[in-house]
Amino acid sequence: MIKISDEIKVGAVALVTIAAFIWLYSFLKGQGLFNNTDRYHIIYEEISGLEESSPVEVNGYKVGIVQDVKLLNDGSGKILVNISIDKGVLLPVKTVAEITTASLIAGMKIQLQLGNSGVFYSNGDTIPGRLAESIIDKVESGFDPLVLKTDSLISYLNIFMASLNSIMTPDFNNNLRSTVNNLDSISVGVDNILKSKEKEIELFIENLSFDQSKSVTFHSGYGCEYSGVIGVTTISVNRRFGGATGSSQAE
Repeated sequence: MIKISDEIKVGAVALVTIAAFIWLYSFLKGQGLFNNTDRYHIIYEEISGLEESSPVEVNGYKVGIVQDVKLLNDGSGKILVNISIDKGVLLPVKTVAEITTASLIAGMKIQLQLGNSGVFYSNGDTIPGRLAESIIDKVESGFDPLVLKTDSLISYLNIFMASLNSIMTPDFNNNLRSTVNNLDSISVGVDNILKSKEKEIELFIENLSFDQSKSVTFHSGYGCEYSGVIGVTTISVNRRFGGATGSSQAE
């Protein structure tokens, strides 16, 4: 039986570890060693934070991944983005690779806007790209009018506060305090008067009430009868031939 030395064992373990690391790194970047993918190139003026391993989608369905992002070394400032797409996904000519937000809190992604041509791009072709108006940009643009109105309101408040400060001088404060003290004194005086005259007020109210204790009858010779109420006095007039009767009720 052949004896394997410890050096060979260590070397074999190291080779397996390196191979596993390479496979894992390729898998995380979307370059699976056993996956068939097509590679496309895109040139952008601005990528708005697009990074390697960002998803590539068609109508929300993930079909690939961003392989790498490089700045073109030609002085133009443009950026080269390489993507890998699952083999079998056909990209018609005039397809546009649009960079948009992946979510409100996540990063960016590429959304492929498929063209309507009957001709398709081939592996290694360069397809056009653009930067879409992101959801965050739309939200910010919606906040612009609100920010303007808020600034205007703050300006009005500043003017109001400046005017108020010009009015609230020490003399004004002293006069206002004196007026409030006078009103308090008047209120206390009125309350004391009402308490001291409480019995007289009650007696006066009692004297205003009336009892039905008097009556007057009027007679007339016209055969007609009249009645009416004046204040708390009730008058009844009977017109008859040869006499008049009347009644009145008063205290």
